[in-house]
Amino acid sequence: GRFCLRLAGAVSVLALTLGLAAPWLIWAISPASPGGILAQAVALMRLMLLGTPLLAVVAAYTGVLNAHSRFAVPYLLPVVQNLTIVATLLGLSNALDIAGAAVGHLAAAVLQLLVIAGAVWVWRLGPSELHPGAGTPEVKKTFGLVRPILVSVALGQAAGLADRIWASFLSSGSLTSLILANRVNTATFFVANTITLMIYTRLSTHAARSDHKAYQSELVRGLRLILFATGPIVMGLFIFREPLIILLFEHGRFDRADTAATVAAFQFYLLGAPALNLNELFTKAFCARQDTRTPVIMTGIGVACNLGLNFALVPRLGSNGLALSAALSYWVTLGLLAWSLHQRTRLSFRPLFRFALQAIAPAAAALAALYAGWELAPALWGHHLNPAEWFRGLSVPLRVTYLAASGAASAGVYLATAAWLRLPEAREVLRGPILPLRRVGEAPASKGGLP
Repeated sequence: GRFCLRLAGAVSVLALTLGLAAPWLIWAISPASPGGILAQAVALMRLMLLGTPLLAVVAAYTGVLNAHSRFAVPYLLPVVQNLTIVATLLGLSNALDIAGAAVGHLAAAVLQLLVIAGAVWVWRLGPSELHPGAGTPEVKKTFGLVRPILVSVALGQAAGLADRIWASFLSSGSLTSLILANRVNTATFFVANTITLMIYTRLSTHAARSDHKAYQSELVRGLRLILFATGPIVMGLFIFREPLIILLFEHGRFDRADTAATVAAFQFYLLGAPALNLNELFTKAFCARQDTRTPVIMTGIGVACNLGLNFALVPRLGSNGLALSAALSYWVTLGLLAWSLHQRTRLSFRPLFRFALQAIAPAAAALAALYAGWELAPALWGHHLNPAEWFRGLSVPLRVTYLAASGAASAGVYLATAAWLRLPEAREVLRGPILPLRRVGEAPASKGGLP
């Protein structure tokens, strides 16, 4: 409790500082935006900063739950956040307009804190036996390992910030299209990150025991699970990129031209989605070995490539060039991380190549079913329109039903084909959730990895 109070106090000071500097920060991010939009962004930022101290405590409690292999609540917190924001928008949009989103963000922070604090209290998982002092060797070592991670996060944020500043100088709507496309692109990252959390706990255990064979086996298993779970999703999003953007955003002042711009940026972002999904696990694999410097170096090289590619691609492709350069930089970072880990652990990637060949058939079957359903749907409804125009003519409930039914059907085809081919990942999914919503069998590491 005292630690959380100190953490919340420190973050409150930082949030207050950012709130005071908000006008200058917002202008630096989007200097080409009109003054009215900048003033609105400042007000929204200050409102959302009120929830930052609460989210810092949520992050601390998340570390406690993950350290005890309790993944259910941290896994569900993003769902709680999104549902709270959506409910707040639906209830307050008429009264508060866009400010309802910021109010929803604040309400979500409060609700997340109540949920996760209640879970820690119910399970009695608080670190009551630990009394960390700033001068203890353990704390000094942890801070030494965390510093490179902070640098890596800062580099990633700087790259995204540079893209947004660049987009603000392009044609009207470029910044909005870029942000929305990137937001939808991260949908698969949620699944990959959850699998990474599960694998990371075990990687840390094996690294602490110097069990290199088990470490490599668990890492390969995690990579296969991420590819198996997210690969078809990425390809399905590519097929349904236009109807998905229509469903989510084509309302009010967001017209067809905005949809076309967002879809174009989205498809370029999707090219880098597989690499983005795998990068997090490779980074955690280094952290499990208490090597946090190597991922920072590789991330820095990827960010440099991103900025360099911007100069080459943006003059030709506009805002789409920003999305494509980001996607290519993800692959550069992935290649560097994989090569570096291979050099240190002699990790073999042959099982992944064999898995990729085995997964082609079920993925192709699922995508064929999905594509056929999209192209033939208008004819089955007795229309002769192209699929996008037919989809626009549906009501919102029918749109949601169609996309959900198509996704469920293609997932069924994918799992059935994979099970017929006896892929072990399919057996794991059919036997039970691949995401550990209960305690995993192994005890968390006490000496390896990061908390």
